[in-house]
Amino acid sequence: MPQPWEEPLSLAGPGNGCKLKTDRSSNKTSRRTMKGTFAEARLTGRKDLGAVSAVLSEDGLSLEVVVTGETIALRSEDIIGSDVNLSADKQGCVVSVFAYPLRGGSFLRKEKRERRCLELTLRKASVLQSIQDGHRWSHAVARLAHGLDLAPIASDRLSFSASKPLRRRRFIVYVNPMSGRGLGLRTFNDTVRPMLQEADVRIELVTTRSQGHAREHITTVDLDDVDCVLIVSGDGLLHEVINGLMSRPDSESAVLTPLSIIPSGSGNAMAASVLYSANEPYSVVSAVMGCLKGDPVPLDITHLSTPNASFYSFLSVAWGFVCDVDLESDVMRQIGELRFVISFFLRTYTLRRYKGRFAYLPASTEVKRDNDGSTTSPKNHARPKHARKGSLVEDAGGRARCNGYSYPTSSRHETSNPDRSGSLAPSGVTRTEALDENWEVMEGDFTNVLPLASSHLASDFLWYSQSKLNDGLLHVLVGDGQVSRWALVKTLLLGPGEYDGHLRCIKVRAFRIEPQETGRMAIDGEAFELTDVHGTVLPGKARIMVPKTIKNTT
Repeated sequence: MPQPWEEPLSLAGPGNGCKLKTDRSSNKTSRRTMKGTFAEARLTGRKDLGAVSAVLSEDGLSLEVVVTGETIALRSEDIIGSDVNLSADKQGCVVSVFAYPLRGGSFLRKEKRERRCLELTLRKASVLQSIQDGHRWSHAVARLAHGLDLAPIASDRLSFSASKPLRRRRFIVYVNPMSGRGLGLRTFNDTVRPMLQEADVRIELVTTRSQGHAREHITTVDLDDVDCVLIVSGDGLLHEVINGLMSRPDSESAVLTPLSIIPSGSGNAMAASVLYSANEPYSVVSAVMGCLKGDPVPLDITHLSTPNASFYSFLSVAWGFVCDVDLESDVMRQIGELRFVISFFLRTYTLRRYKGRFAYLPASTEVKRDNDGSTTSPKNHARPKHARKGSLVEDAGGRARCNGYSYPTSSRHETSNPDRSGSLAPSGVTRTEALDENWEVMEGDFTNVLPLASSHLASDFLWYSQSKLNDGLLHVLVGDGQVSRWALVKTLLLGPGEYDGHLRCIKVRAFRIEPQETGRMAIDGEAFELTDVHGTVLPGKARIMVPKTIKNTT
């Protein structure tokens, strides 16, 4: 994987109006600054500022208007790139600086990131001299946007032809044109593409043609110099990409390729969870800033094993009420996230019960990995009243109580080496092994079973604020057959709480669902045939880009 975006470089240009200075006034490592004067300046949303003096440092770009003395600052955390062009009169050059600072946050104005383009006009003795100085400034701003220091920007006069640009980052971008209300391509063209171009990112666009296209494509891509895999869609396309990465021969390294998701579906739970974890306002612009300016953070994924397939989940496995709300609202995709609200109240009114077994390994249990990859849990823990000790032993062929179901075994849901016996590779417990005494077992009627890895169920539905992207746990909302409608509404609208002794949230490291009827389940928001499923959390297995948020105070 590529390291920070370039080795030490230097660009040349006349020192006049473009001076590099070293500040040794503090005890910290010496800081480099660039200072210069520009004949004209223009900022988005402002009138022409006139002549300005500029100072570029590791903190960002600071301007002082010559006439009024007004100070304007752009933080380095908000700057994504720079560009140089000839001025309109062709007598100088214009250095454009692109930034997306946080604005608002008041009672009357919701906080969000807004585009700011700062245009600085240089006029020197010759056009060539202006262009050389302009490229020096643009290069320095680009280094700042990439998180690099300014030291390699030399102050001596070198040939302009000796300059060497920064390595362009390479993003593979998957766009689902049918996601949500069919706005995937519009979101990409109107917002995502312009921001990536301003950051000088090399884009490899893949517009998905059918279900499973992204999964198949990512298995063939050379990932050696890929800086990020960007998904412009809902949660379903991210599910495909993760399973594609895990099905590659080099899956152990491939799955460490940073992922980023731009909300363009109808649920967008993962995008909301990522932005929430960084205290970043939910928006497409914030999500793009995350992939450009953020850090790759470990992401838990869950290995799922069924009688016919072995694959991976990053978000949730829903059986019962939440599954019905999600899948039955599919016919209302054109109205966006409002579909979940309508389906929620319809399903609450006609509450169903589901027969089966649910077993789980509590978070309080210590987990040890054996040399053969199996999991043992030697430490006992307190058992909740609603669960009992038990052992689920399946026959050699795997349990098949659900008459008539046939689990999909297309390439979309299988790994390259699907584990037909139910064993979990490379690590974890097996689907067919007996559960030891540390597992808890519930059986009978259920209203809902929802192992969830994220903080959100949808972009506007914060379910569990304490959930982390890499805490190694699933938070399971499980309700037995005696849950009241009122308790269900309060729990899902207000979050986990002791509203009803029959509905609770349990932290687990692994789980097993064994339905005793046919139907459907939802995995990462996608419909699957209802079947036995065993899940084990793989802590920090993948990587996802998370924004770095430093709020503006000016």
